[in-house]
Amino acid sequence: MYRDANGGTSPSASYMPSVEPNPVFIVDVIGPYVDYSEHVFKCPSDVPRQTERPPPNTGRSYFQTERSSYHWPGEGWLEYGRFHRQ
Repeated sequence: MYRDANGGTSPSASYMPSVEPNPVFIVDVIGPYVDYSEHVFKCPSDVPRQTERPPPNTGRSYFQTERSSYHWPGEGWLEYGRFHRQ
């Protein structure tokens, strides 16, 4: 849906928004297309204190800090993928 509404471009967001100076959270980019449904962005196994993370995120889940449990490759990921597939 995002690509249809944005001329075929893929979403772009920060790789690790909680530690970047000008964060762009993937939930803010594609959230409107899924009604910001938490179950889309939160993995049930993403629980605080079960993943070793450096400060400032020590003891916190990815969902708590990044607003998504899932890795987003960040800006330029599509071009990187194209380069490596050639």
